[in-house]
Amino acid sequence: MDDIIKKELERIRNLNRKKVLIPGEIVKFAKDERSPLHKYFTWDDGKAAFLYRKQQARGLIRRVVVIPNEINQKQYKVYYSLQSDRSQGLGYRPLETVFKNENFKKELLEQAKKDMLMFKAKYSALTELSDVFESMDNLLFDRV
Repeated sequence: MDDIIKKELERIRNLNRKKVLIPGEIVKFAKDERSPLHKYFTWDDGKAAFLYRKQQARGLIRRVVVIPNEINQKQYKVYYSLQSDRSQGLGYRPLETVFKNENFKKELLEQAKKDMLMFKAKYSALTELSDVFESMDNLLFDRV
């Protein structure tokens, strides 16, 4: 299935004069019911509008950060979405709630480790990040 998607995305990219993928162009091609990408989109405008607004709400939630004090200036997110909550259709929890519950905190740490693996997979071609990857590996594989 991924091969079919990749092939169609490459076809669309090659039709672009700058040879880049543009999401709006993908949607235009996918509108055709014969397109292999058609089934991956919500074509009911009412439903699509609601889904888009939910995505906008997620963006608002992710924007909220706290700076604990003026000296440190470290920012952290206020709300976190745990996989166990998402699988139950639930939303975001305040960080203080996550930190007060050992199971939630452990789940957040496991998610952070998965995110590190995805980061490594995405940027592994950048040798300039080799020190970062080594530090991540030390944490991921308990070598600290």
